[in-house]
Parts: sequence; C-alpha cells; structure tokens
Amino acid sequence: MKRIEWFNAFIGISMFERHVNLINFRYLYGLATLSIFFYFVSETIFYYRDNVESILLSVTTIGFALQMVSKQYTYALKRNRIVEIHEMNLEYLNFDVIQDPMIQLAIRNSAGLAHILIKMTLVGYIVLVILIATVPVIFGFIMGEVLLPFGFEIIHSTSWTAFWINYSFQLSCTYFTGLVSSSSDSLFILNVFTACEQIDAILSLLAELGRMAKTDVGDHLVSDQLTKILRLHQHHQQYMRKLEDVFDCYFLIAIAMLCFCMSISLAAFTLIDWYIGLAVFCFSSAQIFYMCFLGTHLGSKVNLTTHLGSKSS
Repeated sequence: MKRIEWFNAFIGISMFERHVNLINFRYLYGLATLSIFFYFVSETIFYYRDNVESILLSVTTIGFALQMVSKQYTYALKRNRIVEIHEMNLEYLNFDVIQDPMIQLAIRNSAGLAHILIKMTLVGYIVLVILIATVPVIFGFIMGEVLLPFGFEIIHSTSWTAFWINYSFQLSCTYFTGLVSSSSDSLFILNVFTACEQIDAILSLLAELGRMAKTDVGDHLVSDQLTKILRLHQHHQQYMRKLEDVFDCYFLIAIAMLCFCMSISLAAFTLIDWYIGLAVFCFSSAQIFYMCFLGTHLGSKVNLTTHLGSKSS
C-alpha cells in the first residue's frame, strides 16, 4: 500500500485516504493534459487525413486515452467506494481469527504472490513507458531525423523547435498514462489478492472443521468454528459485491480499449514498420493479462471453497 501511494503522490491522488483534496496542481495538470490530448489528436488526424502512417500513429493512442477516462471515473469519481474497499481490508486484517498462526500461514502464499506481481507491475510498466517515450527519439538523433514516439502533434512542422514542443507534450501524456496505469493496476492486484487471502482463510477453517468432524470434539468447538467460517464468508461476500460494483464498468471499457490498442499497434507494425508498436502491444497485453489471470485465479479459489464446503458439510 505504501508503494502504491508513493506512485499516487506523483499524480496528486490517494486511493486510501478518505479526505483528500483533488484540487491540486498535479492532478489538475493530468486532467488538463488528457483533455488537451483529445483536441490535438483529432486535429492531427484531420490535418494528415491523406497520410495513412500519421493516422495510424495517432489513432493508436486514442485507446489509452479512453482507458484513462474510465480510470478517472473509477478511481476519482468513485474514489469513496475505493476507500470503502480499503477500509474493509483493514477491518478484515484486524479480525481476531486472522491473527491465528494457522490462518497466517494459509494466506502467506497469496500475500507473497501479490507482493511480487505489484513490484513487477510498477517496475515493468515504468520501464515499458520509458522505452516507448525515448527509443524513437534516440534512434532519430542517431539517424539525424526528427522522430516522435507518436503521431499527434501540437505544431505540424519538421523543425527542431516544433519537435521539442511536440515531444514535451507527448512525454507529458506518456508520463500521466504510465503512472496512472501503474497505480490503478497495482491497486486492482492488491484488492483481488485480498479476496484470495479471504478465501484462503476460509479454506483453512474448513479444513480444520473437516478434521474436527473425524475426531470426537465438543459441540461448542464445532459451533465456534462454524461461527468463524460464517463471519469470514459474510465479510467476503460483502467485499466481492463492492468490488463488482466498482469495477464492472471499468472492465468493459478497459478490455475493449486495450484490444483496440493491440490491434492498431500490430497493424502499424505490419504496414509501416512501426517497431515501437511492439512495446505498445506488450504494454496493452500486460494489462489484459492481469485482468484475465487474476479473475481466473480468484474463480479457482471460489470453486475450491465450494467443493471443500460441501465436503465438510
């Protein structure tokens, strides 16, 4: 959480604090950059309407921009619900039953995997964004050409002055997209793996209940075990309902836009040899991978819980 908040500080927003003033320079600067982008990308597409290469390089970025809009809706306009999920996480970690060494051991694997994936996301995304923003420029300097990472422009000119103005704006857009994607996807990983940890705790209690059923223990111990299971299950159901309420619309937009970006990037790579499109493709596919992998992982946990629950019954 501290690592995610460190990234959030660069974009002027907090995902964990309930009372945060979003009227600050960094956050408003990002929103202004996103708004200005839509104007200049539309104007660039119209200006180069007879140039397929320039149109492809401009259209590629629209998917990311629309995804940024969906992230603003989910993580800014719905920020109170994001904070509520965080508060439920803190409440869960403070349950007496969670302090049991057996449950701590059961949830350790999910916690460790979440830690690894979050570090990979934060580092991997930033490295990809840096490559996307710098490799074309470095290659252009070596070849003595004016070469921008993307097609949209503020000034339509091949002069070095126009290049630095256009590149500064593109760099600003890339910076905003990279940080928001790193922070939001890491938070999603954290929330989903918290749900997995909740299931791991329930599975541990169910396994213990099964052992109790095979031995002659008092009815009060079985009753206490059932109470613990029901309490954690109730909390998990409330938690999942909040997750679905927050992310249902986001998933629909994000996956559609990422698939659009992947398709256009591969088309640009094939038609105009835009090699940086491979990095854009990797950036898009990595985000889709997390959504699909985490959903499948959580679904397998739920199925296992259902199987053990029926077996214990």
